[in-house]
Amino acid sequence: MSITGQVIYNAYSFNDSDLVVFAVGLNPTPGYTNELVKIKQGYQLVSTPPSGPVPQVITMFHTSAKFDEGGNMRSITIQDATGKHQVQVTPLKLD
Repeated sequence: MSITGQVIYNAYSFNDSDLVVFAVGLNPTPGYTNELVKIKQGYQLVSTPPSGPVPQVITMFHTSAKFDEGGNMRSITIQDATGKHQVQVTPLKLD
């Protein structure tokens, strides 16, 4: 687990083939969309603000994504608005 600013990241590899990444955090207003995407040098949390007026209320978000890569990854790099973050990958075996 890695806590970065207002986002907590978790990453898990399943059966050495799938990587699942979770992000939980805060947005400054409702209406944001948050998505984890693969980029050239790791992964990125993309947060898109709402269009139009919205209440000024801090709002919790959660998002996750599955990527077809896992293997022997020990950590991944996730980039967000506050910079780059190293996140430990926890291996899990599913029977």
